[in-house]
Amino acid sequence: MNRPATIADREQQAKELLADLRGRGIRLWNVGTRIHHDAPEGLFDEEARRRITAVRESFLMLLLRSRHRDDVARPLTRTQQRFQIGCDGGRTNPGDHVRIVHHLQGPLETDDLESALQEIVIRHPSLRTRFLVEGNGIRQQAVPPRRFRLDHRSMLGEPRAAIDAEIRSYVADPIDLEAGRLLRALVVHVGTDERFMVIVTHHVVFDGWSASVLLEELGSLLDGNPDERRDAIASRGSFAEYCRRMHEWEDSEGCRGEIDAWRREIDSNPSASAMPTDRSRDEDREVTFGVVETTLSPTTSSRLSERSTAWRTGTIPIINAVVGCVVVRAGGDAISTTGLALTNRARADLERVIGNFSNEAVIQCRIGLEESFRSILERTRIAVHRAFHRLDTPFDMVIDALEMDRVGRRRLAMPIFLSCYDVAREGTLRIDGIVVERIPDAHVNTFQELGIRAIIEPGSVRLKIEYDESLFRRERMTRFLENLVEML
Repeated sequence: MNRPATIADREQQAKELLADLRGRGIRLWNVGTRIHHDAPEGLFDEEARRRITAVRESFLMLLLRSRHRDDVARPLTRTQQRFQIGCDGGRTNPGDHVRIVHHLQGPLETDDLESALQEIVIRHPSLRTRFLVEGNGIRQQAVPPRRFRLDHRSMLGEPRAAIDAEIRSYVADPIDLEAGRLLRALVVHVGTDERFMVIVTHHVVFDGWSASVLLEELGSLLDGNPDERRDAIASRGSFAEYCRRMHEWEDSEGCRGEIDAWRREIDSNPSASAMPTDRSRDEDREVTFGVVETTLSPTTSSRLSERSTAWRTGTIPIINAVVGCVVVRAGGDAISTTGLALTNRARADLERVIGNFSNEAVIQCRIGLEESFRSILERTRIAVHRAFHRLDTPFDMVIDALEMDRVGRRRLAMPIFLSCYDVAREGTLRIDGIVVERIPDAHVNTFQELGIRAIIEPGSVRLKIEYDESLFRRERMTRFLENLVEML
């Protein structure tokens, strides 16, 4: 009596089959979960197909592992070190999870979606990186690609509130940073050819720019264009190499020179700007975040665009100068010291890489309430320009070198941050024959008290205030937003 084939048996059969086919001059590779071949006519026959089908999963795993290139453990960047890693029993903070949610209507094969996400995990080692506690430190190491599986939920006929609750629960589930599975995806089936697609990853390896890379590649793969960006894929850098370079840069003469420049240009022992609060910063409370937002009128949006061109400043310095004026007026100081969120992708080979390249900069400007806005704007423009030319120097090193006072019980270096988000620069998920709707992202930067986000859309600008509800009442933040709009 023959015993059933074990996993080890199928793996051995797959190895022998792969060696046999390659020995006969047949080239085999995979795109996602799809196995492809290139062979002289007649060599790849029905018998070869049958043998591959019999051990397909084991055969696919061999091809997946063959695409692994780098298994060197690397140090974490300063930005990555802020996240909760290797503590609390391995649980991750849901506030550090990144979610990308779309409502999809139309015929879509979920097997194709699973295959496309499999290919993205192969291409981007950051999505299969594990974090290892070694002595007093933590290192990161890419692991070989493993089989990616979609999660599925059937919620036919369920109310939207129940669907949203299921999505929130899925997003909040812990991510195992030690296992190297940093991407998961859920398909919630809600009707005939209607579904929600939920992609979840961790901010430690994923920034806002990464979302555009993922969505563009996902759409291309689903439309059957796996080789569309082959040249770009072959020439791009790696997040692991970026981490190594940043670690070396921190101990370089160049970095020390930039730190000295920050010391010369920022007031000594500065205190960051902070808004008056409704509750004490020193009391121990659970931190939750609220949001108020508005869209500027078409006239204001148009004029903002016109001014940024006429004054040759761009939109970021104008909004930053306005924020500085409002913050100074609210806090009663003569100097505005706030943070500006940036992405360190100045090198062309990093544009199509998934990783967390986030950095921040100190934007300090002396503001006289009687002087013209143009003079305030010019100083702000210089400060922003300076920040963009020092993207390699970690924000935390600058803060330590400036000996900035920490604020409140949470010991924040910079309570107020500005970020500008240009929708036109973000990749959009497009799939032939499918109606795609992006569900707004609820992710909030938890390393702040008050985040001001300018979302630049075609023909309009949205202002979004993310605020610490344990400190600020909604009414105060609504007035703050109204003041920003009035100043603009």
